[in-house]
Amino acid sequence: MNSSKIELCPKMTMSHNRDPSYFDFNTGIIVCAMNGVLSVPTTILNLLLILSILTSPNLRRPSYILICALAFTDLGVGILVQPLYIARKITFMMSDYETYCILMKTGNVVAHVICSPSFFIVTAISVDRYLAIYLRASYQQHVTNRAVLQYLAFTIVCACCITVSRFHATSPKYMGFGAFFLCVFLFIILFCYFKSLSELSQLQAKSSARSSQPVASHRRVLATLMMIVTALFMCYVPFVVVVIAIAIIGRSKPFMIAWEITASMMYFNSFLNPILHFSRLKELRESCWAVIKKSNRSIDERNQANLGYDNQALEKQLAELSLDTGQEVLDHRDLKVQFSNSESFEKAQELNFPEPPSSSPSKPQPSDTKVKEPVCS
Repeated sequence: MNSSKIELCPKMTMSHNRDPSYFDFNTGIIVCAMNGVLSVPTTILNLLLILSILTSPNLRRPSYILICALAFTDLGVGILVQPLYIARKITFMMSDYETYCILMKTGNVVAHVICSPSFFIVTAISVDRYLAIYLRASYQQHVTNRAVLQYLAFTIVCACCITVSRFHATSPKYMGFGAFFLCVFLFIILFCYFKSLSELSQLQAKSSARSSQPVASHRRVLATLMMIVTALFMCYVPFVVVVIAIAIIGRSKPFMIAWEITASMMYFNSFLNPILHFSRLKELRESCWAVIKKSNRSIDERNQANLGYDNQALEKQLAELSLDTGQEVLDHRDLKVQFSNSESFEKAQELNFPEPPSSSPSKPQPSDTKVKEPVCS
């Protein structure tokens, strides 16, 4: 059957590619291999990052709660978004278009719900760093864990609204709104970054006579933030540009190839984020090592317990085996004694010898020799 005459997912109203000839087979294999390789380390690294923060009471602060929330979205990419994307591509290459449509719809829901909060969270991290520098001593009074959790709940609501609007969009032009919000987030991030640098310069001028350690710490955190922001926009902006180009020019095979590659780049960001956080934040590295050592200790204790149980079971089996062996030895000795007694009895009858003494103890026989009694004088 000619694939150009097939319409993909005709009952689906949301904007999507309906021409299967626009998808390139070789590109599909490359993106499946790329996402398959990155899915496992993305999941492991972000899971370690989450456990490092949740198991350390010292890290339960607003800034680290935001990092933990970002790690949760990246974990969702590795454990849900990438596997669904791979499954969708495989079903398309196998010409199972009905399953492909189901996986595409499911993958779009999951991807929008998981990936959309990333921009909100990174923007919140930049605002949090600016407030930490600007408010200084009063930072803990204004920025609390409860306020951060409320903001995260707001981001989830926004992600759900974005997902609903995606399914009501019948044209790729809906990405124009996405590009607009992307520019808004970028403006807020850059504004907070440069304001933070300005505040640090003033703080350094005032504290030059004392200690410059807090200023150096803030500068390092800001540098880490800019790395995260740069990685985020470098991975997401190409995808947004391709979708906007599709909205203006229309779909074609080269644009769909670019769409596949840039979508995989977008998922690659979830692999970069935990690496940047672990490499730049010493507290996270120490907490991560503590989590790994604790897990190794638990595994060793479990193995020792299993080994002790196996040793007890082995000792019990050996005891039962020794009892059985001992009983067999006793039975063999009884048979040997019976055989020897019967054989000696027959020989005694032939030679007119008295019967051999039995194996059981008997009373001593009186002797025929008379003992002389002493003579009294």
